[in-house]
Amino acid sequence: MGSDCMRVALVILALAGCGSSKPATTNEPATTAASSGDDCEQYVAKVRFIVDEMMQQQGRNATDEEIKFLVEHCRDPGTKQRSSKLMACVLAAKDQPAVRTCLDEDVGDGQPKDTRPEAERYLSRLAKNATTMFQATAQFTIGKAGPTPAAKCGCPTACRVDTDLWMNDPIWGDIELVVNEDSQYQYTYESDGKTFKATAIGDLDCDGKPGVWTLTGASSDSGATTTITPPPKGAR
Repeated sequence: MGSDCMRVALVILALAGCGSSKPATTNEPATTAASSGDDCEQYVAKVRFIVDEMMQQQGRNATDEEIKFLVEHCRDPGTKQRSSKLMACVLAAKDQPAVRTCLDEDVGDGQPKDTRPEAERYLSRLAKNATTMFQATAQFTIGKAGPTPAAKCGCPTACRVDTDLWMNDPIWGDIELVVNEDSQYQYTYESDGKTFKATAIGDLDCDGKPGVWTLTGASSDSGATTTITPPPKGAR
């Protein structure tokens, strides 16, 4: 499948973090098409209205090929195991607001919402993805990305969410990192394949001195190791 299909898949996997900026929701049934097909066909049919909303923000609709890819991605045993609680909630949802509630409550992993600072959350996600890449290919994603977004974020306002910035970048796309919310930080990444460094840079208190979160990764015969270092105390 092409990269557009993977981009939509990433959108689906990130949905649980998108509830804070949702448009108005009707009390319509999730979809009439959701009453037929296997669990994954019904699941994708029920979340289709959210996929359409997000894709329309980027000026287009999801294609039939992309929707088919999402169904096949859902059928992967690993995906079904990780998302079993979320899927059960969505399949039982009677209307669109109920579907949104399933996604907003992060029931997919059975854990409460992640309340860590934005930079820590996304650098932790990057660390996990980079480690998975190393385990599969014996190297980290090679290349350089960022600062993303290009404009400074956090002072005086956050940078507006723009998933295309991440999905259209070959490095961020390979790492599968998408910041799917208004952001207080710019992110960077650089790697020679054996080590990598990523940063989250933001000036949240508008003092002209940005706070920098740093993620480093290294490789050895025993595998990959990653370390996240917060900015010095008082720097934000």
